[in-house]
Amino acid sequence: MVLLSPSRTISESLTTLASSTAQQLEEVWDEVGYTPEERASQLSDLLVQFRDLCDNKIAEEKGVAETFRQTIADSKSEIIETSEALRTHVDPVLLLENTGQSLTDELATLEATLEGLRSVASAAREDLKECRDALVESHDALGLEMDTKWRDFESDLTSAHRDEFHVKVAEMKEAMATRTSAVIQLLRDCQNLMKDLRIDAEKDGSDLDRRIAGSLVRSKDGSFMMVSKFRSDSCTGISSTTLDDLTSRVAELNGEKRRRKAKLADMGVQIAALWGKLRIPEEQQRAFTESVQGLGLDTIEKG
Repeated sequence: MVLLSPSRTISESLTTLASSTAQQLEEVWDEVGYTPEERASQLSDLLVQFRDLCDNKIAEEKGVAETFRQTIADSKSEIIETSEALRTHVDPVLLLENTGQSLTDELATLEATLEGLRSVASAAREDLKECRDALVESHDALGLEMDTKWRDFESDLTSAHRDEFHVKVAEMKEAMATRTSAVIQLLRDCQNLMKDLRIDAEKDGSDLDRRIAGSLVRSKDGSFMMVSKFRSDSCTGISSTTLDDLTSRVAELNGEKRRRKAKLADMGVQIAALWGKLRIPEEQQRAFTESVQGLGLDTIEKG
């Protein structure tokens, strides 16, 4: 079977169609009784409609070709960007403006190349994105500004750059562990001092005291752990600001503890002297002493 060219196929088909159409129209017009002028007008309208149909078809196919060209251009841009990010070589022939191929074949060739690049790039981006998210969380928890270089997971997808991210993630994990340990120790110090001083965080404490009281829980092995790495109404978090606040609060509580101890010691001397003068029995002295144990304000008030 011999395939004819599109132009010859259209030409022969249109000739046959035109001949058949003209014959049938002549029969109808003879029956109707159209004048030569009316017949000429009908033919003119028919030719205009046919020309519009052809123009529309040409415009439609040109649109298809333009879509192919735009897709090819986009594919080439993606190949350039992705290969640069991966630092990998791509055959420059693929990026030529005129490769001598049909648009369909050219696009198929580009898609085949892109398939491999996309697979490698997608895995690299996912890895870097996970690292970026971990770094954002750790920096936020520690109250640190993160360098913009750690936010970019698109421009450099090489294994070396991914290794840099993993090293940074490990570094921040260590910093988080160190900070968490320091904050837990400060929280325990504060809680113990508040207990010694009989400070009820809910009734007598500040907003910081209430967060201190709610920040720690026991893990399954009995050790203390943070309720959250981030500050809330009931937890201090582990930021640098928290570290400073807790350090200051420990100093304040220790100072208050020393002050109350000194006050009680002075009051003890005065009370002992008074008991001696009043000859208070030892049983009453012992009963009073047992009733004022601790460093709470109630103890001082009893004194």
